[in-house]
Amino acid sequence: MVTCFGEHETDNQPCHTASRKPCGRQCGRPLACGNHKCELSCHLYEPNADYPNVPYTCKPCNRECLVVRPPKCTHKCAKQGCHPGPCPPCNILERIPCHCGVTEIYVRCRELQSATEEMLSCKQQCPKSLECGHRCKNLCHSGSCGQNQVCNKKTKIHCPCGNLKKEAACKAVRNMEVQVICDESCEAKKVAAQLEKEKEAKRLKELEEERNRRELEEYTWKLSGKKKKYKEKKIVVVTDNRNWLQKYWFPILCVLIGLLVLTGILWGCTNPFIRQGTKGLRKVCAKTKLGQAYAEIIFLLGNWRYVVPWLINQCGSLVYLSAVQRVPLSLAVPTANSLAFAFTALTGATLGIEEPLDFVSIMGIVLIAAGTALCCWDKVD
Repeated sequence: MVTCFGEHETDNQPCHTASRKPCGRQCGRPLACGNHKCELSCHLYEPNADYPNVPYTCKPCNRECLVVRPPKCTHKCAKQGCHPGPCPPCNILERIPCHCGVTEIYVRCRELQSATEEMLSCKQQCPKSLECGHRCKNLCHSGSCGQNQVCNKKTKIHCPCGNLKKEAACKAVRNMEVQVICDESCEAKKVAAQLEKEKEAKRLKELEEERNRRELEEYTWKLSGKKKKYKEKKIVVVTDNRNWLQKYWFPILCVLIGLLVLTGILWGCTNPFIRQGTKGLRKVCAKTKLGQAYAEIIFLLGNWRYVVPWLINQCGSLVYLSAVQRVPLSLAVPTANSLAFAFTALTGATLGIEEPLDFVSIMGIVLIAAGTALCCWDKVD
């Protein structure tokens, strides 16, 4: 008696030719997962030296886990492949909204099955509104608002005519426990409103009658053929009550701006000459500091190349003082100083006292002029 490799069938064979052979059936032996059976063709269950080329191990199970997932779990088994026994708990973090829907909470999937009311609450005040329209005072909760909650928020109620108003608790107002009844002031207001309405109706009626009268006169004039009488033109005398400063503010402002420009010219054009006139000042020496100062003053006052541009520069200061008394400092200071800087650079470069102007210096002067013009234009507006 000879059995097949998988011990499914037994066959009678002659002794001299007896050998084990596959029967052609599937192996059918339970796999290690415990859920499926081997699908290979009949093979040995353990190694046999007489049949070295015959496989003796079953094909491992490569299927996915088919165990039914717990309620509310939409993830695959952590072991992925088919395995024996129950699946391990799912530890994947789920991001779910809280009861009120404002905040998202991270909870592990295995905890969702036994999640309590408190676990799914964001611990903040519920943003929903009660039936009365006021905000729910409870913390984040499930279900409808208003359960075991009384709204005592102050609300305003009015009398039937809307004249009187009063504050009361929302619950009392909804239960009709508080009411506002009209008093004498309401009646007086009604009477006043009625009189005003009658007065307005009377005015509209008079306007309608006046319009009808004019239409009738125009119609009668067209039928009679008379010429239309010219109405006397009313002469309206327009008197100008403005003072002289309000009348001539624009010319005055232009003159003041011109004074500031003149100040910048006097300051800027004399600065290079003053600097040129101070040449040789360092050669003046004295024994004491007081004597040094005296000698420098005598040297400068005796040098006409310094005294003449300095006097012209001081004239610019006088012009600046006369202008700054009537012009805002926000306009006078930047205008005079910026123009003085620009004219200093132009004069020094023109006379050869300073280095020639390069592109950057020219652009700086142009921008200074543009900024001064914008500042003056702003004050004129």
